[in-house]
Amino acid sequence: MFVLSLLESAAGEVVSKVTSLATDQLRLDIVWGFREEINKLKESSTLIGNIIHDAAHEPEDRKLRARADWMKRLISVAYNADDILDEIEYEVQRIVIKETSLDKKILGFFCNNPVLFRLKMARKINNINTSLDDLYKHAASVGLGMTRRSNGGAAASKDKWETTSFVDKNEFTLKDATIVGRDQVVSDIITTLTNSNNQENILSVMAIVGLGGLGKTTLARSVTKQLKEGEMKRYFDATLWLYVSNTFDVNSILHRMLESYDDVTGANLSSLEALIGSLQQKLKERWYFLVLDDVWNEDANNWVDLKRCLLQLNSAKGSSVIVTTRSAKVASIMETLPRCDLETLSDDECWSIIKDRAFTDPNAPIPSDLEGIGRDIAKKCAGHPLAAKVLGSLMHSKNGSNEWLSILQSKIWQVSSDKEDRRIMSVLGLSFDNLESPLKQCFAYCSMLERGSSIERDNLIQLWMAQGFLHPSHGHQTEQEIEMEDIGNKYFETLLENSLFQDATEDEDDYGVIITRCKMHDLANEVSKCESWTSDFNHEMEDHEIRHVARVPTAILEKMPNSSISRLRSFFSNIGEVSNTIFPKFRALRVLSFCETENQELPYSFSKLKHLRYLDLSDAKIKALPESIGKLYNLQTLRLPWNLKKCPKVIQNLINLRHFYFGEEMKFEAGILGRLTNLRRLPFFNVGEERGPAIKELGGLNQLRGHLIIIGLEHVRDGEEAKKARLVHKSHLSRLTFAWTDNEVPNENQTEVLDGLEPHGNLQSLNIYGFMGARFPSWISAEGGEVVKLFPCLEELSIDNCHNLESIRITQGIASLRKLNIESCDKLSSLGSGLNYCTSLQELEIKDCYNLTSIPITQGITSLRELKIDSCWSLLSLPSGLQFCTSLEDLYITDCSSLLSLSVSILEEEEISQGFDAYLSVPEEHCRTIESILGRSLKLKYVCTVGFHHLTRLKTLRIGAFWEELDAFPHFHLPPNSQLVELCLFGWPKLESLPQQIQHLTCLKQLWISDFKGLEALPEWLGNLTSLESLRIWFCENLKYLPTQNAMIEKPHQIKQAPQ
Repeated sequence: MFVLSLLESAAGEVVSKVTSLATDQLRLDIVWGFREEINKLKESSTLIGNIIHDAAHEPEDRKLRARADWMKRLISVAYNADDILDEIEYEVQRIVIKETSLDKKILGFFCNNPVLFRLKMARKINNINTSLDDLYKHAASVGLGMTRRSNGGAAASKDKWETTSFVDKNEFTLKDATIVGRDQVVSDIITTLTNSNNQENILSVMAIVGLGGLGKTTLARSVTKQLKEGEMKRYFDATLWLYVSNTFDVNSILHRMLESYDDVTGANLSSLEALIGSLQQKLKERWYFLVLDDVWNEDANNWVDLKRCLLQLNSAKGSSVIVTTRSAKVASIMETLPRCDLETLSDDECWSIIKDRAFTDPNAPIPSDLEGIGRDIAKKCAGHPLAAKVLGSLMHSKNGSNEWLSILQSKIWQVSSDKEDRRIMSVLGLSFDNLESPLKQCFAYCSMLERGSSIERDNLIQLWMAQGFLHPSHGHQTEQEIEMEDIGNKYFETLLENSLFQDATEDEDDYGVIITRCKMHDLANEVSKCESWTSDFNHEMEDHEIRHVARVPTAILEKMPNSSISRLRSFFSNIGEVSNTIFPKFRALRVLSFCETENQELPYSFSKLKHLRYLDLSDAKIKALPESIGKLYNLQTLRLPWNLKKCPKVIQNLINLRHFYFGEEMKFEAGILGRLTNLRRLPFFNVGEERGPAIKELGGLNQLRGHLIIIGLEHVRDGEEAKKARLVHKSHLSRLTFAWTDNEVPNENQTEVLDGLEPHGNLQSLNIYGFMGARFPSWISAEGGEVVKLFPCLEELSIDNCHNLESIRITQGIASLRKLNIESCDKLSSLGSGLNYCTSLQELEIKDCYNLTSIPITQGITSLRELKIDSCWSLLSLPSGLQFCTSLEDLYITDCSSLLSLSVSILEEEEISQGFDAYLSVPEEHCRTIESILGRSLKLKYVCTVGFHHLTRLKTLRIGAFWEELDAFPHFHLPPNSQLVELCLFGWPKLESLPQQIQHLTCLKQLWISDFKGLEALPEWLGNLTSLESLRIWFCENLKYLPTQNAMIEKPHQIKQAPQ
């Protein structure tokens, strides 16, 4: 039962947390006077924790409802205990802040009378202890606390999973392999498997990966059926099917292979050698097809052991294995063939499955009202064939539209005791039940997220952290305690690997911060709902059970009893205006997302949210923060509106703040940020001119990670002051941006400042903006080519708007560099020879460097894939060593007005340049992978493109704007089978016609024609471009005639910016 499993998990986690907090607080002086009560709380919670642990291994019985009610009571009591212990921690934080406050003043505090505080806490803890004692006494009455842990407990638990398959694994009937919507997938799998027989492999492995309920097992059965019938039988001599699940034991698998082969038991064979020997006799010189169904094992060593045994069974080449799994990690461990990632079915296909089971004769006419409801139910299946099968069977027993409508509107996906409903929950809950206990809470909490919305990894982890799901004790303890964020990242990856999250993407925001997002399947979203109330979920819960509320209007929320509101631990609001009267009622709130509300200010009662860990105001219309925000001592994550420009000084009291988000224009008074020593995430640091923060405030923020942008470096006096930032000690920072915003006047002092800002060697990305020194310090730019500083992790370097910079000599210590961008460096004339040491460089972009005359690439950069040169007006020639750039795919050259020679030939220059004033030549052999070439140089008089016919992969070509005295566009010799899809031609005044060869580009989809001043008519042969989708004509002032209608009929195209 999914709900009970979640309740047990939630109860276990919150009790574990209470036990841990109680243990920690026994060491505090503040608990003097009620230490005995806390010690009793620790003992009681430990006893209760043992009962919950045993409950996980007890068989399900008829007391499920009673057990669930007992768990709910326990959760409520444990949450209360958590709140009380948190109040104690809050008081500790208040005292610390008061004692460390520079002016010895505080905004106010929770309790002026320490004796009264202790009496109050003692009374509350006594009440908790009484409730825990009562729960402990009643545990036996609901079937708990009676099982003792033993070696057999774990085995019993594993055995239970092997019986959860809805079709008996020992009775594999081929008629069950009939599937809907997978014919092509089956065909593709069989083609791959049978082709693999011709490969030089004794064993090939294919993985079928997908969410639970998508039909992985059914698909594998359909493949097996076809391989056992007709012509397919010749590919395999034996087919074996094993249901694996959680237990991945090599001996057990080999035993069952014997049994699956000829129904002869191998129980009398105890040793591994005996099992292998028996299988060798049966499979000698035979091709076998083995299905390992529902594999969960993520230990590569286990698979290596099994594979070693399988390879010993025979020497015949061509045997194959199919593995079905929900985990991409499992697949990556085992597979040798292309993976089959199973997609969901369409709504129509789900409806087809439902019809087959709901009607005796699915081909008979169906009443329109039933079909409409049935199709809506099919949508609820979210493409899961198993859900469709179960619902179809359920609908078969229902008569009439009202009963079908009741299914559509029921809580079938959440809580139900009906047998068929439990089958659905069992399948969807199998991935869930395989998770660690804290992960179950993390997954269930995702129900707060809006259906279908994109989930941001960091934000989700911060929400989990606020709820206490990522307590460091959940990690394996090492010499250094594992960060909560690292535990959260591990959990996120696990949910992604188990297909509970899907469609993961990585994007870069405007400031270069990498943001990972994913989505949660609708059905998984439904499963995760248990103790939450959202606007898209029709809850019939008791108010006292609701702990989290999302997207519910305040008017509805205020109808809840105050006692229920006081229990809420999350409130996500983005609908209308939130009443200020609601805040004093939040007594247990950990998460407050106040986005897109109409409120322009926060009430003073905001300070009562002393449990608050997460506050999101990023999209709120708040104009200023109240002084009372300084009382939120437990706050871990604070997201402010990006247009907010001022923060009150009391922010310095938020000593537990780990993640702080605000806009680039935010101004802080001196001394605020330096006190927030727990910060992990700080987007910007604006160095103040006078009253603002000094660079030294970064000195104590050694936990910073991710991307840090330091702005206003012109306010740093010298290198010694810059060193006080201690960036060289910040080993967790992966990306750094240094920005000088007043960059009009040359300033050699900035070289010293930049020298003092030397980062840690773990840095992966560095951006230098607005630097006005003539040279870089030694840790970036080595004099004489010596290795001064190693940055073994640096992958990206960007140098932008450094107008006084004269030379860049890249140090040899950044061989890991993959991307180098140099832009708007007006005085830059030399790059030195250091580029040749960047042996991992893949992208090189140089733009608006007006004095740069050459680019010294002579050898070694075989990894270079993309070279872009734009507006380098003094550049006389391309790098002479491009012939060594054998991986080059994208070459972009534009607006280089002094460029007299363009050569990328693999031949020696003197061998091909005779008789040419200037030329453009493309490599004939080594650059066959080039996909895009863009050229624009007004001084080129002649273009030699003899190498173009080797560019069979060329997809994009932009070329032209050559010497204006040329009266015809040069021929560019594309291969006969050209795959070119995009062509942009830059002309000049004398051109009166288009190149004739364009008419043979049958794959061309986009054609741009620009600046053909003498062109009066487009040719009729444009009609030969059968794939053309877009025709754009720019700045062709004399164009008078388009092709005739017959020439362009049924040719999809659009003409933009045509002449008048």
